[in-house]
Amino acid sequence: MQRLSSNLTLFFKIFLPIMWLVFFGATTLAFFAGRSAGMGFEAPLTLKLVMLVIFISGAVSLYFTLLNLKRIEIGSEGVFVSNYFTHLKYKIEDVDSITVTSFLILSVATLRLKSAGTFGKNIRFIPSGSNFRPFWDAHPELKARLMPEKK
Repeated sequence: MQRLSSNLTLFFKIFLPIMWLVFFGATTLAFFAGRSAGMGFEAPLTLKLVMLVIFISGAVSLYFTLLNLKRIEIGSEGVFVSNYFTHLKYKIEDVDSITVTSFLILSVATLRLKSAGTFGKNIRFIPSGSNFRPFWDAHPELKARLMPEKK
């Protein structure tokens, strides 16, 4: 069995969102608590609202991006998908395609299932820099079926 997703998935899915939510949540709370908590300052209402908007928009962005990342492993038995709490196995025949989208410094791959599973029809993961391409080079017939060339 070969892991296709990056080891950084755990960092991006669990640690980064927790650190961000705790830091900005505590900062937003401090702005709202202000003088009543004995901190010696009171933030203007505008600053309180700006911090609240930043906190809420960041939390929503994290929910729709990083928290949806999964760990992907593939082998002769099938494709194994995990969100670190639930582990599922799909047959290779159930996979429609795998596409990779490159952003500035990060690539995100999408595993598309033929029908929706527990994690949905589109499963996103960060491809491993050291395992992703060598796996497809070693399995050209699987690559031809799952990763068709873009026209």
